[in-house]
Parts: sequence; structure tokens; C-alpha cells
Amino acid sequence: MSRSIHAAESLPYNHHLRQFLTFLKHERGFADATIVNRERSLKPFLGWLVAEDVPLSTVSPVVITKYFTSIVAGRWKRTTVSFHVQSLRSFFRYAAGEVGARRASPSPSTQAFGKRRAI
Repeated sequence: MSRSIHAAESLPYNHHLRQFLTFLKHERGFADATIVNRERSLKPFLGWLVAEDVPLSTVSPVVITKYFTSIVAGRWKRTTVSFHVQSLRSFFRYAAGEVGARRASPSPSTQAFGKRRAI
């Protein structure tokens, strides 16, 4: 296994990511390609949180905006940013236990990350 794969597997939030991806596959029936794309979208953000020493439980819209303005500003097309935002929204809705809830402007919450969810 390559060093980057080992590093990704040891990220502090990897357990939460794995739970979320398992949920997408088994509970929501997402295709494998979709799950791979969600993982590719979320890993850089979670890695950035670790690098910035931001606890997952404190992520807010301000933190997410900082990520997009400092890391990807001017480098990604609008459609790419939109996909990543959608991945983050889905991830935080899952964390908050609001899967399937329709809200106009969800605010990230990580309540569920303090608990173990049965998958």
C-alpha cells in the first residue's frame, strides 16, 4: 500500500467518513462510482480540518467558506465547487441525523459524530 493510502486511513475523521460511505451504499443504494466520488470530495476537506486543527464538532458555515476561499478559490469551476458543497451538505446532514430532511440552508452539525451510529 502506498504511503498516501496509509495516511488517509489514519486520518482522525476516517471512521466517520467510512460510516457515512457505508450508509450511502447500504441504506441509500448509491452506486460505487458515486461513493468513490464522495470520498474523493470529502477527504481533502477532512484533511484540511486536521491541518488547520479544527475539530469536526466545531465546523460551521464560516469554516467551510474559509476552506473554499483559501484552498480552491479560482482553481475549480463552479460545477466542481457545487459538487463538493453537495458532498459536504450530505455528510453533515448524515452527522446530524437529518438524512432526507429538506431544509433551505442547512447549518452543519456534528452531533452524531460524538455517538456511534449503527449501520
